[in-house]
Amino acid sequence: MSDTTALIRQFFRSKNSDRLSAVVAQVDEIAALLMDLTNADFIGFFYAKRDGERMVPVAYQFGSRIEGGDIAALENAWQRQDLALLTDDSAGACAVDSEPGVDDQKFAASYALRFRCLKTFRMDDDIRGLVTVYWRDDPGTLNDQTRSLIIHLTNVLYGSILIADDMNQVESYSLRLSDLVSLFEMSIGDLSFRQIMSEILQRFRVAVGYAGVCMISEDKLSGKFRMGEYFDSEPPSPSLVNMMLQQVEERRTELRAEGEHRRSAWVDLTSAFRGKFSAVLATPLLPDEEHHFVLVAWTRQAAGFPSHEIELLPVFSLFAEIILQNALLVKSLRKVNYVLRKSSSQMANIESLAALADMTSGVAHDFNNIIGGIIGRLQLMKLRNKDDSVVNELGKLETMAMEGAETVKRLQEFATSARQKDLDAVNLATIAARVTADPKADWQALAKEKGISVDFRCHVDSAIINGSDADLSVALGKLIGNAVEHSRENTSVEVALAADQKKFVVTVTDHGPGIPDDIGRRVFYPFFTTKSERGAGLGLAIVHGIVGRHGGEVSFDTRPGKGTTFRMAFNKSERAEESSNITGKIVIPKRLRVLVVDDDEQIREVLHDMLTIDGHSATTCADAYAALKQLERQKFDIMITDLGMPGMSGLDLAGVVHESHPEMPIAMITGWGTQLDHGETRLKGIRSVLSKPFHLKDVKQLVQDLVAAR
Repeated sequence: MSDTTALIRQFFRSKNSDRLSAVVAQVDEIAALLMDLTNADFIGFFYAKRDGERMVPVAYQFGSRIEGGDIAALENAWQRQDLALLTDDSAGACAVDSEPGVDDQKFAASYALRFRCLKTFRMDDDIRGLVTVYWRDDPGTLNDQTRSLIIHLTNVLYGSILIADDMNQVESYSLRLSDLVSLFEMSIGDLSFRQIMSEILQRFRVAVGYAGVCMISEDKLSGKFRMGEYFDSEPPSPSLVNMMLQQVEERRTELRAEGEHRRSAWVDLTSAFRGKFSAVLATPLLPDEEHHFVLVAWTRQAAGFPSHEIELLPVFSLFAEIILQNALLVKSLRKVNYVLRKSSSQMANIESLAALADMTSGVAHDFNNIIGGIIGRLQLMKLRNKDDSVVNELGKLETMAMEGAETVKRLQEFATSARQKDLDAVNLATIAARVTADPKADWQALAKEKGISVDFRCHVDSAIINGSDADLSVALGKLIGNAVEHSRENTSVEVALAADQKKFVVTVTDHGPGIPDDIGRRVFYPFFTTKSERGAGLGLAIVHGIVGRHGGEVSFDTRPGKGTTFRMAFNKSERAEESSNITGKIVIPKRLRVLVVDDDEQIREVLHDMLTIDGHSATTCADAYAALKQLERQKFDIMITDLGMPGMSGLDLAGVVHESHPEMPIAMITGWGTQLDHGETRLKGIRSVLSKPFHLKDVKQLVQDLVAAR
């Protein structure tokens, strides 16, 4: 019991005990006064709380001549006595019988008592009290004054007993209320909603003293009632449960009206359960507009529910509603808190990915410069060397460097989250069908080894989006490979393409162990891998970058032990993109004057040598300011500039040069190429963009494109 409830109980008992003691003392004094008036040898007072209950002794007074005897015989006699046989004529007149009645002969004989007088008390036409007076010797006829005093004193005696009984009922009522107060001391935050309902029922059953209770709730979706928690000495049968649900359903309107207006706050269902329970009451609980609960209580006692217990129903209903309101509020707050935590976690992941993207972009740019210089030098050495064996070895080194360049490119793909502007109209259905059926795909060998089938289901006729066929093929291939890697043997990987109103959605589902929470937060991080064998850990990071560049969303849903589904969603194309290719031959002048601007010395030298070998004149500058001075001194046919340079960026330089020399084509060679806004580059006169590292043939094509743009 809680401290608060214990204090309340202690208060009521301390206040009630003094009053009750005074009343008990008053009863004893009245009984003693009767002894003096009647010169009796024994007086006993009996009382029944309700009609039909047995008489219980309240007070005894013994004369000086009474010793020993069998009091239990008298108590048993009046507990067995049919009070309906007593008449007001004999008892009300305080007549003295010459012999005790048959019912108390054993008691009278044990004390040698030969004369008796009875006085009964009625309430609502039912005998509720009894005074018995006994003598050994004949008291004679009682005069009118003595009889009148006896009647008045016994009435006072009965009134005192009623006061004591009421005080006991008030104490019981108060203590039961204190038990209900303990409902508010439940730790709602530590309990589930079902546990809270169970606590309410159990405390209600103890506080009010019912034989059984149950909670019935209305389903918000179907509108039907269903059985919730149930407490009784006997388990409920299915037929009894159905009866209760049926009765609550039939009285739905009445119950809701009682709950809304708080009239009697209970509905009597007894008539429907004759032969099962002596009384059944239902009280509605409406904690808010959406929820409707009904508390049903029943008893098997013949007298049904006492009136003071019925009076507790409205109080308990109010208490229970408040508790349920608080519980529903806590439940709602828990849900909101969960959503906030999940959103916060997602935001943290987004911020982490953004930070990683920034870091990765910088690293990739620096590696591009290094690898670009290496590849350029290797290509120049191959051109200048006539020894086939040396050229062959240089070619191997070049191949290895290009593999490194491809890895850097994938890092850039992860790092780029800006939308790619120059995308073509592509059909996702065609791409997905081709990728899932590609016999040369990297994942095919592992799928065959593990007995895994890759199945494609297309739920749309066509799925046109603005995108890159090659990049989308890579993204889907990475997801399929990841699914095959983590699937159990002899299962399948399901690839599906579907659509909603605005998006096409590609899903890849495996039947693996699922993704633990600690791993799920990092699956799109670069260099993070769960593979036991050597792996770069870039697969899902590349998927994230590709989908982000296409303005799409990538996510996953995982179930421990049952598998994972990755989801790529892309916006539908509003119009088909048209593309055209320049097919005519471009005549390139034999010697072009080229201005090269790059802050990396190795790149400047490689570009200078490549252009020179191809017959052009190249002037190199380490920054944008030096380039502007060169433009003041001489005329150039084209300009090739780096993007990221200290001071003034290549993009700003292109804008200035385009303003002063609008006829001169500008090219950009950069390690940040995937992050450029191609609309902005065209406004600043940039006609071609080439990503580092580059090949000699790429530089030749770049020059050709610039000449065509003149």
